[in-house]
Amino acid sequence: GEYDPHTHSSYVCAGSLEQVSVTGHFSVPNGGINDRQETPIEGTVRFNTDLATLEFFNGVEWRQFTYNQGQSGRALFGGGQDPSAISGIDVLNIISLGNSNNFGNLSVVRRTPGACSSEIRGLFGGGSTPSNSDVIDYVTIASEGNAIDFGNLTASTDQVTACSSSTRGLFGGGESPSITNVISYVEISTTGNSLDFGDLSENKRGHSGMASATRGFFCGGNNPGSTTIIDFVTIASKGNAVIFGNDITNAPGRASSSNSQKGILYSFGDDHKDISSITLASEGNAIYFGDLSIAATRMSATGSQTRSVILLGEVSPFAPTYVNTVEFVLYSSSGNSQDFGDLSRKAKSRGALSDSHGGLGGF
Repeated sequence: GEYDPHTHSSYVCAGSLEQVSVTGHFSVPNGGINDRQETPIEGTVRFNTDLATLEFFNGVEWRQFTYNQGQSGRALFGGGQDPSAISGIDVLNIISLGNSNNFGNLSVVRRTPGACSSEIRGLFGGGSTPSNSDVIDYVTIASEGNAIDFGNLTASTDQVTACSSSTRGLFGGGESPSITNVISYVEISTTGNSLDFGDLSENKRGHSGMASATRGFFCGGNNPGSTTIIDFVTIASKGNAVIFGNDITNAPGRASSSNSQKGILYSFGDDHKDISSITLASEGNAIYFGDLSIAATRMSATGSQTRSVILLGEVSPFAPTYVNTVEFVLYSSSGNSQDFGDLSRKAKSRGALSDSHGGLGGF
């Protein structure tokens, strides 16, 4: 390395230190996602200015240091249909099994809203009343209460899907009034209307969303025929989606959730109740994970870093039977879902979010 006697600073282009002692200020390299080294050394640390967090390279991928003091493991399920559109929001504790409590109400009664969140705020956007809605509203996850107006989507959109990092929320696809591939975004910490982000690889509705700290995923759905395609985008930089791979079943009305490493996809079909998984950092097709207790559709899922929770929604699609049953799986081990508890009412097509999902980083 080199030492500058005028500023009393030293620096190295690449290397490692056995020990460092600093009495004033020490800065690691910084830059955006596109400024990352092409061939980083395992253990490299830098500050990511796009994500506003420290990150390190573990030999395979970049991972974020996080501070999870504000993440309590709360999951919110808002809006839905039973069979009319509803505005109620339920809250449950992902960490411990049990039934939900009442949280409050959305600002507008609607079904199939897209839902996303930071550690602090939860957003519900779009849906139908039954006419299509462009409303985005928000809640503070840590405290119960009714939702407050946030802004509007770029168009009134039913069956839109959302995902988010800790700073940015994405809303993609849906029907407005025709099936669309448009993705728009908001900055979660500020209120305002959504802005154009890019396009999905195909027009789709009835799909599901999830995220890692850097990537957003839009999974399956129909256009109007069922599709298995999983799309992904880099959340911090605008642009069109790229195909990640395919799910194992050709099924609309699905749901998905993720921690920082793995995504879980819940699928519906006439003769199957599949759960599959993907590794978020690498492209590829989903693999079999386990089964739900019963085939269901119009499901809603979210989770923490350890546990994915799924509201079954509708279990008899040809003679609709709505349920309030919530099941769960652990990301760390494949297997069938287990009973978690019940929400306060039987409904389908609810928006689901949490303060500790995979888009917020952490381990």
